[in-house]
Amino acid sequence: MPVKVLYVDDDPVLREIVEILLGRRSDFEVRFMESGEEALSLVDEGGWVPDVIVIDACMPGLDGLSTYREMKKRHTLARARYAFATGLNDPDGLDRLQQYAGAHVIAKPFDVSTFADQIASLAGGPGP
Repeated sequence: MPVKVLYVDDDPVLREIVEILLGRRSDFEVRFMESGEEALSLVDEGGWVPDVIVIDACMPGLDGLSTYREMKKRHTLARARYAFATGLNDPDGLDRLQQYAGAHVIAKPFDVSTFADQIASLAGGPGP
């Protein structure tokens, strides 16, 4: 059964890159949303429950942390694993993200040779 991945990022280029990286593997089923609000709507519609949710930390509107907090309130996502994707270089900002997502912070730009493996590993690892 493929790992269901929800990738939330306002950058269309990064969504396209992730689509290429994860699309190379048959063990992923990926949905893309460009905002936290869209991602929450998808989850609230029901019928499709992601195993892994990767959220851009810095988005307009509902930012990554707020999106994460709202998703954690949904009982349907109790078993989901989360990661923040970020280009932040600020140690305090990274520490704050790691407090929410454990060690699951993925640096931008992505390492294209390991990104899919990071997501696969996250799917099989312990959640926050």
